[in-house]
Amino acid sequence: MPDPSPQCPIRLSRRETFDPAIPYEKLAELRGTNPVFWHEIDGEPGFWAILRYRGIVAISTDTDIFSSARGVFLHDIASGQGIAGSLLTSDPPRHGDLRAPFNEWFSLGAVARL
Repeated sequence: MPDPSPQCPIRLSRRETFDPAIPYEKLAELRGTNPVFWHEIDGEPGFWAILRYRGIVAISTDTDIFSSARGVFLHDIASGQGIAGSLLTSDPPRHGDLRAPFNEWFSLGAVARL
């Protein structure tokens, strides 16, 4: 198996990386040295690895660059066949329009009653 992306000493796309345990020390090292990078995957499309909270917040509002509309799972992006038009794969403003009928179900009060 080829080496991971030069920026990433571990394969974030592989289940065995996180089984039997999450590699907290390696993830902490990545957060300190390279908290945002493009993770290459041989033979598949890569993905952005965003490892800090503030990075997640930043990309959540920049749908021009970080769009869910192109797919949210690697196999969706590779095949070009995802669940297009769904709540999960929609960017604003469509995402908000699709989510609006369900907002009440996910309010703090509704979740607390579960």
